[in-house]
Amino acid sequence: MFQLYVRYLINAHPNKCIMKNDLLNTIWLSEKRRKLIHLLKDGPKDIDEIKSTFNVSSRLIVPQIKQLEKQKIIIENDGVFQLSNIGELLIDKMLKIVDINILLEKDKDYWEKRTLYSLPPQMYEKIGDLKNNYLYEYNINNVLEIPPPFYPHLVKTNHYFMLLPYFHPNVIRETLNITKNGTKTILLATPKVVKRIKKEFREDLTKLINSPNLEIRILDEKTKPPALFITDDLILIGFATEEGVWDDRELISQDEKALNWTQELFIYYKHMSTPLSGI
Repeated sequence: MFQLYVRYLINAHPNKCIMKNDLLNTIWLSEKRRKLIHLLKDGPKDIDEIKSTFNVSSRLIVPQIKQLEKQKIIIENDGVFQLSNIGELLIDKMLKIVDINILLEKDKDYWEKRTLYSLPPQMYEKIGDLKNNYLYEYNINNVLEIPPPFYPHLVKTNHYFMLLPYFHPNVIRETLNITKNGTKTILLATPKVVKRIKKEFREDLTKLINSPNLEIRILDEKTKPPALFITDDLILIGFATEEGVWDDRELISQDEKALNWTQELFIYYKHMSTPLSGI
């Protein structure tokens, strides 16, 4: 999986890839070398510390060290090994790819046919930050209900950010309810969704439109964003299929990196949106 993903990066972005093939192969074709780089991320180590950590003999680990030295990924001074400047630059990329691998391996069937092309490059590269999630599948009879694992966090949150590319009456109804009760809410939605909200929830909107607790913004249909639901301590994300279908599976996470990733993506789309001018 590592090799396939890295080859994809090279083939998809040959002019932007920062690592040449020989450097890439040195890292990804050996688990021992990857682990050694990760070990040295925590600081310099002598050969005895390295052997002790991996519980191996010099005969097994020295060839791996020499390969990394040859590519100038690590350097040796007085018997102590440490990452070179090149190694320091590579470790961040390496850890991102490791995270992406974990994410993909957990739910291959889900990710195989998801629409991700609308993500900005900086978020696409960090999508491994979502690795600590679980895939929630709606009951076929309750696809319009708010997911039970999400609801308790929604009603308790102080701040709520939502990007809604499809109309979901129950989510909108509960969003307006928590906003009435003091939750600071920002809702991004496509023009079609906003039009339906104005039609079906006009009375509530009329009461809330001037409230400091509610901000509604319009996002162009062409952006094809994922669905984002962000509370203080939990996020729910839905990616459409390649056919543009919103199915019965969404990601839920309370992991800090996942929260930060989702908030950053929300801010990106917020900057692309325009405020609702009236109802």
